[in-house]
Amino acid sequence: MAHFLRPPSGGASGYDVDGKVAPGSVWRMQVPLGGARAIALWGGGDLTVRSNNPGVVPNEFGERSSGDLRLLTLKGRSPGTSMLEAGVGGQVWTYVQVQVVAGSSVCGFVKPKGEENPGAKLDQKGQLWRQEIFVAERAFVGLSGGRDLIVSSNNPAVAQTGAEIVRGGVRVFPVVGLRTGDAMIEATVPRGQPGAGSVLAHLQVHVFPARPDRGPICSGPEAARRAMEILKTSVNLPAPGPYPTPYGPVTLQVGQVWGPKSRLILAAGWDRVEYLEKDTLYSVRTADLAREILLDGMIEGMNRARPMAELSRVVMQVVLGIFAGPAVSAAGIIIELTLLCGAYRAEIEELYRTGPRVFAELRSFREACPVTWGVLVRKIEQHTLGFAWDAVKETVSNPNNIGFFIGRVIRACLGKKFADIQMGIDEIPKLTLGKLAFYLGECAVAVTLLHLPEGVLDAAAETSRQLKTSFAKPGLDINLSDDEAAKVNRELAGYTEKRLRQLAGSLDDYQALLQKLTDALKRANR
Repeated sequence: MAHFLRPPSGGASGYDVDGKVAPGSVWRMQVPLGGARAIALWGGGDLTVRSNNPGVVPNEFGERSSGDLRLLTLKGRSPGTSMLEAGVGGQVWTYVQVQVVAGSSVCGFVKPKGEENPGAKLDQKGQLWRQEIFVAERAFVGLSGGRDLIVSSNNPAVAQTGAEIVRGGVRVFPVVGLRTGDAMIEATVPRGQPGAGSVLAHLQVHVFPARPDRGPICSGPEAARRAMEILKTSVNLPAPGPYPTPYGPVTLQVGQVWGPKSRLILAAGWDRVEYLEKDTLYSVRTADLAREILLDGMIEGMNRARPMAELSRVVMQVVLGIFAGPAVSAAGIIIELTLLCGAYRAEIEELYRTGPRVFAELRSFREACPVTWGVLVRKIEQHTLGFAWDAVKETVSNPNNIGFFIGRVIRACLGKKFADIQMGIDEIPKLTLGKLAFYLGECAVAVTLLHLPEGVLDAAAETSRQLKTSFAKPGLDINLSDDEAAKVNRELAGYTEKRLRQLAGSLDDYQALLQKLTDALKRANR
């Protein structure tokens, strides 16, 4: 049966293979705007091929033969979608969807340098088109190019990506296998850009059943890295129901810490459970762990068959924020700080409830006054550690992502447990939100200069000069160029002094809540 295929010399990127019509058949492809990409047609030597949307993909495409294949070169005229149809007369025998997308076509998944990745499969151009892993294990994959693309799994129940790092211009992602099956890791065009949602590169991930050796998987820093990757993908999954055993039901869910051995549950399913115990990561059958928990409880008293801590998703999101980025030296720290966060669950949940409103106000200011925001950012970055200010910007860009910010604060407060941070417990709120609140308050003072009486000659130029003077005074110490002063003038003219003071006040109030938490952590760690 006639069908479309990836050309023999084509890379993995730009073609979506489902194999439904025939092994290796392509159901969708991408063509870069203003560029070209080839597609192969097998078994269609006498068929007429045409684009049903020539405004997107013109019908003037090149063609050549290669054995039994017709190789067709398609051009991208404008962003959009067309169907490339092959048939006889008006009857369509087979077709492929063609998306014309803006952005670089020079992107694709690669095997990162220095990674073993025995399950990596490369094509003739050296691009990674398939990655094989086992349940509860991971592999690193890289995306070359596509700096602004969104990388995600189309089947997160099977495989999921972890936190991104950048090595030599390549975006590197850990891929974690959660269940047996197949998933596609896709690099898509983000919202608001031409061709939004289009897949510019993809990687097939095949997850094999867990290796036959059960029990301890790894220890130390490697256990910590794997634990956080597993937790990141499992924390938002629905909790499984009670697991039946001959001794009664047991409920196992993410965030529980069980018994005197302090086993932290990272992922729980009907078949397998992953957990940390001290410095070691374990992967065991659910039935085995449930039976052991209940037998321990029967021997030592039924209270031992209950978790010593059962934490909310909010607290676990904060734990992820603590450990995002640099790895820790011992997996046991994850258990220790998880229990510590659980002890201050009320304070954390109060910060979680209040945060979205505060950071939404801050995001509104950033969007309404981008030049002013940029000026303030440059100033604050001079006084704040990069990871702390990155936490503020991350949260401002997504006001719902409060857990990341709170986790960064806690990480700084407990810097003695992390070799990469050397800060006192009281410093981070003061250096992030405190400084920002102060500068916004100073902006509020400057705004009063913008409301001059009507009829004043050259008011815009005059207020721009006054803004330069106001921003340069001690306290702000920000030197504006003439162009920056004019732009800041126009932006702040749309903001009242009251709105700026309200925003500064909201930040001060949120800083006070953070201080309440950090004071509690300081007392707990004396």
